[in-house]
Parts: sequence; structure tokens; C-alpha cells
Amino acid sequence: MLLDALIDRQEHRWRLNRRRVIWVILGVIVTFALGLGYFAMRGALPSLYQYVWFENYLGDKYAERIPGHSCIECSFPFGIRIYGAGNAFEWTGIASPARRSSSWG
Repeated sequence: MLLDALIDRQEHRWRLNRRRVIWVILGVIVTFALGLGYFAMRGALPSLYQYVWFENYLGDKYAERIPGHSCIECSFPFGIRIYGAGNAFEWTGIASPARRSSSWG
């Protein structure tokens, strides 16, 4: 949507359309407000604050850094477990591909 606000479709060139940008920003604000309203109606705002702020943001900010963490995360679908497993490789840890639908053959 933001890209649509930056492109002039009639002239096929980059041009900032301020009116579209304002509508995109208003859409983001309204969507965020509706999401917060949903959590408020369900009585889940304290849980949202707990999980998003304390566990995700502050937990990641002050967590111990693990060298090569992204490589370790990428090895999980292949059954390789470095932390928290009895063996370094487990057959049950291999991620199976999703089933194909009948329209794919």
C-alpha cells in the first residue's frame, strides 16, 4: 500500500502522493486501534503487555548472545539439535514437506 502511494500510476514514475500516504498511515493507525480494542474487550491487555514488552522486547535485549545463533536456528528443520537434546541428530526432528493438494497432481 505504501508503494502505491509512492508511484504515479498514470505517468508511470515515482512521485509522492501525500493524500495516499495519509490514507495509508490512517489505515495503519485504525488497524492498530482495532487490534488493541479486541485485546481490551477480551481482557487480555495485561497479557499482551507482559508477552510483547517483557518477554519479547526486554528478553531479547538482555538475553545472552549465542555465537552463530542464526545458523543453529536454520539447522532445526534438518533434525540437527545442538542445545537441549540427548543426541545431536534426531530423525523425529526432520520437518516433513507439506502435503500437496489434489490439484497439484
